Amino acid sequence: MQRDDYGWALPYPQMIMTSTKQPGYNQPTEQKHKDNLSRLSNFLGKLPFIVKINSGFRTPAVNSAVGGESSSQHMNGLGADIYVPSTPLGPLLAKPDLAVYFWHYRDKMPELDQVIWYTGTNHTHIGICPKDGTDCMSGAAPGKGRQEFMVKGSSYASWSPSLAEQSTPGARMLIALGPPRDWKKIAMIATGVTAGVFLLGAGVFLYLKRG
Repeated sequence: MQRDDYGWALPYPQMIMTSTKQPGYNQPTEQKHKDNLSRLSNFLGKLPFIVKINSGFRTPAVNSAVGGESSSQHMNGLGADIYVPSTPLGPLLAKPDLAVYFWHYRDKMPELDQVIWYTGTNHTHIGICPKDGTDCMSGAAPGKGRQEFMVKGSSYASWSPSLAEQSTPGARMLIALGPPRDWKKIAMIATGVTAGVFLLGAGVFLYLKRG
């Protein structure tokens, strides 16, 4: 598989990673799930910080073996367990900080379907229902996720961040980085502007030289 087949933001091997203990074959075989992985990769690539995937795509067999929910979006390429490996100011993040970021900017991410942070791990689960996605397990309309926020300890519970959780150094830092952005589009615009300025400068130089 080429990187372009799975979106520009994250390489293909990372998108299907599911720990070193995963059993058996864990490759997407349906094109719609490969396309979903590309959409998920692009969604994550718009975040203003680097994330890594602890668990990405799972076949039904792998999902069952690792104790995943029967309705998990890992199986359709629209769910991943992610974490922030480092920050500009060092390892400041506490467990709910990444979930707080998604909660704070949820209005900027209409495709966001589910965010779950786990009290016993370092990762946060996210699921999306993008505009052109397929097989959203939740039944949410494409492009209009449920925006369900939960915490998982001994059981699942609805969650919204407390004032204290929103005020931690890590949460404040992530929020200060701003909402998701289409970095690929920004890069293309910046390249176009740079090229335009160069051509304008060259034109002015030639005009002055000729005069």
